[in-house]
Amino acid sequence: MKKRNRKRKLTRSQKGISLIALTTTILVLAIVTSIVVYNSKNNIMIKQYKKLENDIDVLNNKVGMYYLKNGELPICMRSDRTYIEYNDNRTEEEQKYNKFKEDKHQNDNDKYFILDLNKIDGISLNYGADFYNIDQAYTNLGYCPDLYVINQQSHRIYYVKGIDMGIERAADGSLSNGKVYYTVGENVEIPLYKSIKYIKDLTDLKEVRKNVNEGSQTYKDWILIQTQNIKMNGEEWNEPIGTDAHPFEGEYNGAGYAIENFKINSTVSGGIFGVNKGTIQNLGIESGKIVANGISGAIVSKNAGGSIINCYNKADAVYNITNIESGASAGICGQSTGGIISQCYNSGTITANFSKRFSAVCGIVGVASNTRIEECYNIGNISGIAQYSLSKNKWIDGNNRACGIADEIDTQSKIINCYNMGNITLTTKIAEDVCPVAAGILGQNQGGNVENCYNVGNITVNETRTDIKTTRRAAICGCNYLNGNESNYINCYYVSETTVNSLIAVGSNGYDGKNGYAPIVGNAKKPSELRNLASVLGDAYKEDKNSSLNSGYPILTWQQ
Repeated sequence: MKKRNRKRKLTRSQKGISLIALTTTILVLAIVTSIVVYNSKNNIMIKQYKKLENDIDVLNNKVGMYYLKNGELPICMRSDRTYIEYNDNRTEEEQKYNKFKEDKHQNDNDKYFILDLNKIDGISLNYGADFYNIDQAYTNLGYCPDLYVINQQSHRIYYVKGIDMGIERAADGSLSNGKVYYTVGENVEIPLYKSIKYIKDLTDLKEVRKNVNEGSQTYKDWILIQTQNIKMNGEEWNEPIGTDAHPFEGEYNGAGYAIENFKINSTVSGGIFGVNKGTIQNLGIESGKIVANGISGAIVSKNAGGSIINCYNKADAVYNITNIESGASAGICGQSTGGIISQCYNSGTITANFSKRFSAVCGIVGVASNTRIEECYNIGNISGIAQYSLSKNKWIDGNNRACGIADEIDTQSKIINCYNMGNITLTTKIAEDVCPVAAGILGQNQGGNVENCYNVGNITVNETRTDIKTTRRAAICGCNYLNGNESNYINCYYVSETTVNSLIAVGSNGYDGKNGYAPIVGNAKKPSELRNLASVLGDAYKEDKNSSLNSGYPILTWQQ
């Protein structure tokens, strides 16, 4: 593209900029209705606005992905030549011409950087072509006004229009005419984050914990973005982020980075986050050792209506569950009361020592109510050991559980498109343990749906006195509660066994184990058959080509 012969000079810093304020932001979709762009001087509709809107949609997506991957904005060299400062210190006469003061977002600071389109290549834009005319030394910016810029703080994108970016005076001191200022019409709603905070190290993470737990900041409407792997440097993370009184309510985006050598050594519940009402996504624990009590998870202890998306745990964990009956702990989340757990996996070895009845250990989540668990998998070995040996009442003691995906779901919960490859083992020392449970997917179902799931892992129950009528060793679910709620199992599969008491799909249909075994819409398959079921399991699955990820068994489409 040939350089254009621009003779009027670009004015920076002292004189501000004239921009088309486009109603969309990075990382947050703008809700835009009935937008019309008008010339602020003569009210002439700009017919090309749709093209500008399309450009911003493209930039929104590309810049957002770049930002999450690199932890920085794709902008030109940070120097006085590549950013523009907006200054409110103008005369009253100048303010009449300065429409941008009205249009810039309230969260903008005074710096607007030029987007570097070379860093987000592979895009096609209607405007902004002058970026490619900028020389390497940035000396000709005054002749390249057709640019897209982004605010440093709010991350709002603007389009620069016109030769002059500021207001210049003629020789006689009067304001020059012919400047084009644009504004945006009414009926615009922009749910913008109030602020963005970068988490670059352990110190930053501790600051977030302090602010949340002391009640000074919930981080609601904030996005916290991790910019690199965080090393724990031998420190223990015994106090998680968020409490029952002061939960975390923001969005924490790990941006694909992890926490290394993560350690917890606690007698209470633990995790990176304690109580979450916000969103935790794109975060992993790459290594470490976790020792904690009941209702613990490596990523989140309690999910209270929040979202846990694209997170993983590779750390080994030992949960000594002594603090609560019915207390479950897991590789990702200890307990979820509303919300979603999506595209998460556990590969750590998770072990629980039970000192209380009804306690459980699982690969992904413990007890879940009103929660959607989707596209998750477990490949870690899960073991639960009932350490108490005396039974006070054989019908109520025991009932400890070890499960691949979740311990328990209710009628408002679903487990969809999940699989387990890990070995699941439940060991009980109770002489009259009425119902020890080991299951590949789910421990207990109180009326929820389990769809498009499969199990390959070995399922084992070690007990003092084996009673097939009360032992729930099952590939899909340990047992259903008979409380008037129908539990559904749709399109579920497992690898068959050839032993005398071979593995079944679902354990007993009654709490006391006297009602036999529940039927299931699902099938036992030979390993060779199950390896070819990706298309049958649905669109969330794909083949494990060359057996590179999952020994040839179907994998989820997001796995790489």
